[in-house]
Amino acid sequence: MEKETKLGVGAAYIYLMLPFIIFTLGWLRLYLAIPIVIILILCLWKMLQRAPKLWRPEMNRDNIEKMLIILGIICLWVYLSGIGQLVFQNTDHTARNGIFNMLVEYDWPVYGTAKDGSSVGLIYYIGYWLPSAVIGKLFGLRVGYWSQDIWAVAGILLVYYFICAHAKKLEIWPLIVMILFSGLDYAGYYLLGTDMSSIS
Repeated sequence: MEKETKLGVGAAYIYLMLPFIIFTLGWLRLYLAIPIVIILILCLWKMLQRAPKLWRPEMNRDNIEKMLIILGIICLWVYLSGIGQLVFQNTDHTARNGIFNMLVEYDWPVYGTAKDGSSVGLIYYIGYWLPSAVIGKLFGLRVGYWSQDIWAVAGILLVYYFICAHAKKLEIWPLIVMILFSGLDYAGYYLLGTDMSSIS
């Protein structure tokens, strides 16, 4: 009989809901935030109760060794990506680092000053950073950056788990496909005749 668990689905629900709860508490006035957060938590509780059971790997020696290899590959991938400022970052990270710094160092909701002197709010898809920004506010910017790596690893593990749960088999090749697929924009640049040396 196949082993099944709600753990993966429940973890995914929490992973997706947490940024909404943080955003609500950080961006809305308390008289709005508190009832909305209560509703969100009740919804999450109901979702966790009704979460479907999905396949889970058996905890034998082969699978544990494979899981450790998979975890190692994911950690290395995230480390080399530049997330968390642990290694070289390409220019894509420059603006994102600035936004994360604002989330950590400024009061919420985040406001800045436009060129004309008017006050403008931060409008960006910031959900991914919010859990790490809370850590950064509590323990400092550097720790906030490190927590980005943990949050990224957790997200990739969840995606990878659902791929394996669909196949009902623990395989390493889907992870390799995920890693190699992430660079296919370079294939498009090449096919369009872009000077590859100009791409950072």
